[in-house]
Amino acid sequence: MNAMRWLLATILLAVAAAPRGAVAQQQTMRFEPLGVFELEIEGKTIPKARLFNSKEAGALLVMAPELPFPIAVVPRNKTIQQLDPAELKEEALGSFAWTPAGKPTAVATFDLVDGKPVFQLDGKKMRLVDKPALLGPTTREGIVAYDPSFAYRTASADPPTLYLDVINDWSQNVLVKIYFSSQCPECRELLPGIFKTMDRITNPKVKFEFHGMPLPATKDPLAVELKISGFPTGIVFVDGKEVGRAFGPSWRMPAMAIHNALRGISINPDALRVPPGAQPGP
Repeated sequence: MNAMRWLLATILLAVAAAPRGAVAQQQTMRFEPLGVFELEIEGKTIPKARLFNSKEAGALLVMAPELPFPIAVVPRNKTIQQLDPAELKEEALGSFAWTPAGKPTAVATFDLVDGKPVFQLDGKKMRLVDKPALLGPTTREGIVAYDPSFAYRTASADPPTLYLDVINDWSQNVLVKIYFSSQCPECRELLPGIFKTMDRITNPKVKFEFHGMPLPATKDPLAVELKISGFPTGIVFVDGKEVGRAFGPSWRMPAMAIHNALRGISINPDALRVPPGAQPGP
């Protein structure tokens, strides 16, 4: 199972586990941006389609000018439901609050083909497809444009600030090169904390660069050349010279990861890995 199929399976399982009848309740539920998939209609990718997921509603929300109305993909009963646009209110960070007045109408059913929903609506074949990986040099803004969910999750991210004062007082030029994969679930978890740490760094001598790679890293000649075996990998340079690296779960505490790389301190990132089902620390 590739990473994108794994991620979709995780999302479908999560929303399917929502309380039975959740989509018919009279409460307000939130759909959060989901940017790793695209909508395809009759074999053509719809560039302006927007996708969201909600554990509360137990559904995926799909909106696009080409659709006759917003639809909810409901894994629990494999239905496509019609939503009333008047019941959807867009929020400041790109999420949607949904307050249904009644039970939505099921307008189609779907099958899972290669782990993704495929259905007929308005006489047309539709399906969700993997978004092509974001590759090559990019920026934080480029990553957010590729997947708006990063901006949404960065807003609520609150990584530890230990050693942030050391970074803000660092007198030499520092460059942090983050190598990641948009197909990597761990990168999706950790990049928002890195972005929030960037916002907290006030030292103009500290810069960040980002580089997207495919999964696995062995598919990318540059990753092989740089001896990158997993994501995210951060390589830290001081005045143009590499001084250290931080890997994987080390980026749960970005300021500490950068500090340790600057000091040449090596920490086993597996010691920072959160077991499945556990709650991350502060």
